[in-house]
Amino acid sequence: MTQPPNPGDEGKESWGSPPPPGGEPGYPQAPGYPQAPGAYPPAPGGYPAAPGEYGGPQAPMPQTWLVPAILATLLCFTPTGVAAIVFASQTSSKYNRGDLAGAQQASNRARLLVLVSVGIGLVGTVIFVAVAASRSSGS
Repeated sequence: MTQPPNPGDEGKESWGSPPPPGGEPGYPQAPGYPQAPGAYPPAPGGYPAAPGEYGGPQAPMPQTWLVPAILATLLCFTPTGVAAIVFASQTSSKYNRGDLAGAQQASNRARLLVLVSVGIGLVGTVIFVAVAASRSSGS
């Protein structure tokens, strides 16, 4: 609490006085005052950050592979495409929770499943075309 502006006002809250220079650790910094040593920077959204929760810039988010997963589901092979969509959506949710390793792992799994879907779709298309061509030339 700050010192009361007038002697004899001990115990009274001084709502009209400016905040103390530097603020208090764990609270947003008042504009126009220098940052107090040991004060935590405000977290995104303006709320005070807990110690160790806000450590500066975060690593970039891994690629989600959501659009390729949707296209692979619709155009190639549905079962692995759906699994790719699930892992692609987990990438952003894990990144937003701060789980960078989990986000990278989900991104890698989504990529693998997209490639598997495309591979199965291409092999299936080649087999379909070969069977269709052999039936039309064999008649």
